[in-house]
Amino acid sequence: MSNDQRVKLIEAAKPTGPGAARNRAIAAAAGDWIAICDADDIFHPERLSRLLRAARALEADLVADDLIYFGEDPLERHKTLLQALTLQAPQVIDALALASGTLCGVGELSLGYLKPLISRSVLDKIRYNEELLLDEDYDLYLRLVYSGARFVVIPDAMYLYRRHSHSTSHRIAAISLDRMVRSQATFMHDLPPDQHALASAVARRLKCHALELQYVQMLDAIKARNWLVAAAQLLRSPRSLILLLQSLRERGRRRSLGRHPARSRMGVVLCQRGKETGAKIPGFTRFELPEFTEAAWSPSSADIWAKLAGLACEHDLDVLAVDSAGEYALGLVPRYVSAKVSYLHPGAKGADTNTTRRWPIVFDQEPSMVRE
Repeated sequence: MSNDQRVKLIEAAKPTGPGAARNRAIAAAAGDWIAICDADDIFHPERLSRLLRAARALEADLVADDLIYFGEDPLERHKTLLQALTLQAPQVIDALALASGTLCGVGELSLGYLKPLISRSVLDKIRYNEELLLDEDYDLYLRLVYSGARFVVIPDAMYLYRRHSHSTSHRIAAISLDRMVRSQATFMHDLPPDQHALASAVARRLKCHALELQYVQMLDAIKARNWLVAAAQLLRSPRSLILLLQSLRERGRRRSLGRHPARSRMGVVLCQRGKETGAKIPGFTRFELPEFTEAAWSPSSADIWAKLAGLACEHDLDVLAVDSAGEYALGLVPRYVSAKVSYLHPGAKGADTNTTRRWPIVFDQEPSMVRE
């Protein structure tokens, strides 16, 4: 705020949920587009400009990119949300795709996790449901798309999505699930008869959430040592036992994967695949990347970005970006000890300098100089 008058702090008189906070920000915003960034996540420095170009080219009201997972959860590393799709071109997300979690023939996608750039024009009458503490983004997207807004996802991944044990998505409370179920039930009830496919998709989603609610209620009873209630919940929903066993197995895997040696220091050279980068740099490992372009979108490189983010979660990185592809990729490294941009190969833009930079490299203020 002291450096940029466009940054404004908006405080509430008392704590509120995410929907209310987002609505306050939307009401205060003066621009034509709205972007949501959760407090523990990271944008690539060029994300907004590239999404805006894509939105205009695709005539989209909402435009999103893939999410790259990073953080302390070892089961969520080396992944992106849409990795299985290997998108080569933009895809429209309609209400049925959102409700069913299916896109390009791939199912079980949590499309409500996407963080689109949203045109202010479609938010005039539709806002976040402030009662929801869970799935508030999905609920908004569904109502926007059903009302006629055009939602497109591009193949690029420029949003770094932190996954850890304290994430809201990991702390599902019974009251949050109950509100979500009631909200979706209302949406389904209001659908006209000709929306049979959408109603069926919402109904299937509701059934899954109802089972999840029963499971959470059973867990609450176990934590309270109310064994009779827990047993009654288990008899009412035997599937809760399966979910409990799955949860215990995942917890065991996290503990097993968490037993790793102390983080090691690692030097990484970020460079374009197949391109000469100059002399080999002692102590640095070459990490090859797709060619950087100024296009509004590029074919998916989800595997590469997931691997790069995973590497940053497992090592203390010293990063050297030696060409435009490496400089772009540096914005997708969630954590590093040091970073430097230096175009090393002869004849390149900014050759043999350390000053060529499309955006500033910002370090954390901690003594360790770890940017996160």
